[in-house]
Amino acid sequence: SMETTRIALLLCYLKRRCNLFFQEKEETSVPAEGIAQYIDELIEIAKYSNVQVAGLNKINGRIKIRPGTIMYDFFYGVIDWAVQTGCPYLIEHLVYEDEELTMRILPSGDIETFQPEPELLAALASAQGKIVIKDLDDTIGISISFTNGVTAYD
Repeated sequence: SMETTRIALLLCYLKRRCNLFFQEKEETSVPAEGIAQYIDELIEIAKYSNVQVAGLNKINGRIKIRPGTIMYDFFYGVIDWAVQTGCPYLIEHLVYEDEELTMRILPSGDIETFQPEPELLAALASAQGKIVIKDLDDTIGISISFTNGVTAYD
């Protein structure tokens, strides 16, 4: 059911978010693959509520932990929104291009109803990141990006 999926998502999110919290105290960067794996876990859990997510993460190397953590927070919010609203399909893309670390999300539903938590917006502003909502003809995409999010790129 939707509520069972939301509980599973929240538990997974809290576990990984705690990991990131403690890593943030010890390190300045993490392997990009680690953040991608955390995102993939949320994608797998969302399937139990018939939310299909195609994840395409084309990033190697290390990313700064704060932008990575904020992206994880953002993705959890979007996945939770998709489960609650019954949005059946999402495409998620994590990429480093044009000197920016960016996560793009393209939903099959109306993402204009998604409201990021105020804490996420405050963390985003303090890390000099930005959220962009873009009208793409038949849908609306949302992205989060950081110009200073990568430490080493392979």
